[in-house]
Amino acid sequence: MKITIRSLQKKADRIFSLYIRLSKSDKEGYCECITCGKKLPWKGTGLMHAGHFVSRHHIPTRYDEMNVHPQCASCNEYHGGEIAIYGARLREIYGDHITDELVLKGNQVAKLTHDDYIELEDMYKEKFKYLSGEKNG
Repeated sequence: MKITIRSLQKKADRIFSLYIRLSKSDKEGYCECITCGKKLPWKGTGLMHAGHFVSRHHIPTRYDEMNVHPQCASCNEYHGGEIAIYGARLREIYGDHITDELVLKGNQVAKLTHDDYIELEDMYKEKFKYLSGEKNG
């Protein structure tokens, strides 16, 4: 049975989300929502998401670490991602150019293969494992 692109994408998304949230967490295991500033645990179900500035439907920016930051479920799901606030925060962090660059990158055409998704999953598993050891040790 052939593994589908969709199932590989879900696996890559899951580890990428864990990595993003862990990478922005403090030593107590909390991370801050990029849009409202609420501090919540990085792990756990549904509390903190890996929110995308440019929608994750745009493949070129789906796994771009500058495009994705911890975001509380409320801001991400119920307030449409708070894109205006998100963009302002990104400009504070990375400079005025970032939002235009991410939008342009997101509008490029890209298609990932089975191997691409496997590589992404493997890479973020390694990054997550390394970061977990660094933050817990």
